[in-house]
Amino acid sequence: MTTPVNPWAEYREAAEAIERTFAGLWKRCYPRRYREIGGTRYDSPKTVARSMMDAILNFYATERVGQTEQSEAMWASMMMRYGVPVYYLSHDIAVALTQTTPAEVLDCMQVKLPFDAAAFMLPVNTLVHKEYGSISFVAYTRNLQGSSVDCPHPNDKASFKLNLKNDIFTIFLRTADGHTLHWTYNNTIRMVDLRNDAELTELQEKYSHSSVLSALSQHFTPDDIEAMVAAIKFIFNTILLMTHKPELVEAARLLKRVKNAPEKPIEYWQPHIIGRTYKLRYEHHEATGATHASPRGHWVSGFWREQPHGPQRSLRKTLWLEPYWRGGKLD
Repeated sequence: MTTPVNPWAEYREAAEAIERTFAGLWKRCYPRRYREIGGTRYDSPKTVARSMMDAILNFYATERVGQTEQSEAMWASMMMRYGVPVYYLSHDIAVALTQTTPAEVLDCMQVKLPFDAAAFMLPVNTLVHKEYGSISFVAYTRNLQGSSVDCPHPNDKASFKLNLKNDIFTIFLRTADGHTLHWTYNNTIRMVDLRNDAELTELQEKYSHSSVLSALSQHFTPDDIEAMVAAIKFIFNTILLMTHKPELVEAARLLKRVKNAPEKPIEYWQPHIIGRTYKLRYEHHEATGATHASPRGHWVSGFWREQPHGPQRSLRKTLWLEPYWRGGKLD
């Protein structure tokens, strides 16, 4: 009887071999070891680091660099610039954000960001690609016209300077099986209507790409488009939440350093966490009599609202009207 091959074991072995071969680059992609967050399942934080490694290695291995390779290398390089900021979303806050209608129109070049590049680790099955399964993380990078970033060489040679000719805002998603998609806004489409799915779909047909490492074709499929629309809305909802509900964001903190002579000490961190204390809202309905069943459960969507305040109500503040589950039973 033939023993079946475990593709996940082969993938891990290949990834670990690459990490050993390019040890210096790997340390830049994976500078911190994070303590697990109890009670919620996530993919490994190495998923983000391995995506960054893929981007850098592919950038230098490709004979003719295109938009896909440059966008991925730009994100990886920007992540390194800021120390690889990774945020973990709690289960309840992640679910609440999937049930929130985004702000109508956002200027992605002006929106306030915690960093110009970051990744958000999602609880398993928060967002799902119909073909490739659970989405491990979503990420973004923003770069303004005239700026530049150093793309490190895998073999510690001189870095390559990536120069920006246009304003760009790129959003990424990566599934647990390594499928990567990204969508790059440029300065011609900086104002985006997040409530218009038809517009979002049309824009993706022009500006979206699959990673050359994870797809035979870079053309988006209907499943790719559906997953990316959900990721785009989720990222901007998360950014708005961080800006307008900062009390829900806990900064990363160092837990301990372990000596690893002759190399630098290994650092163990509590990661950035969004919504650790947040609880989903429920509105329960009781049956009105023995012959009546409880109302069927459903979500009441959340949304963002600009509320007037201040002298003669001349100022505006952004409020999050939270989603809640009404009636029935929520698993």
